[in-house]
Amino acid sequence: LEKEEIADFCIAPVTTANDLAITLVPLTAARPGFEASYKLVYENVGTTQLSGNVELDFDGTLVTFVEATPTETSISGNTVSWEYSNLNPFEIRSIEVIFEVAQPPIVESGDVLPYIARVNPVSGDAAPDDNIFQLNQIAVNSYDPNDKQVLEGYQVLIDDADEYLHYV
Repeated sequence: LEKEEIADFCIAPVTTANDLAITLVPLTAARPGFEASYKLVYENVGTTQLSGNVELDFDGTLVTFVEATPTETSISGNTVSWEYSNLNPFEIRSIEVIFEVAQPPIVESGDVLPYIARVNPVSGDAAPDDNIFQLNQIAVNSYDPNDKQVLEGYQVLIDDADEYLHYV
């Protein structure tokens, strides 16, 4: 059995500050007619415990909300929301979100899919600029079943010609 140890350090913040931050990271490419996955990462970079909500705005003519983990608290028009509570200083939480990208001609390669993520409360935040994150993801060509990628890179040296190649 492992013994849990608790160590208390005599460290205290010299000031109190409410400070949240959010980022929206695409996990997959946005391909017309297919699902695209994203990770919403929100964190408490301040010194006080906070509660509030996370919102994600999307263009409902270009993408359709499919699901999220954890499950959303509400959907209102083109805004998906999640409530959060007791977010401790330096704590990071994330939400995985899936959207269905519209098929051509609605979305075609090169089109921009705009998303705006917000973490609230913004009022009283020490750095409110990082409470909002805008992602303008560019749609790429539809999935090609013949698309093969070599993990070793774009070129293979003649010295490595007898080595194995790994395909995706």
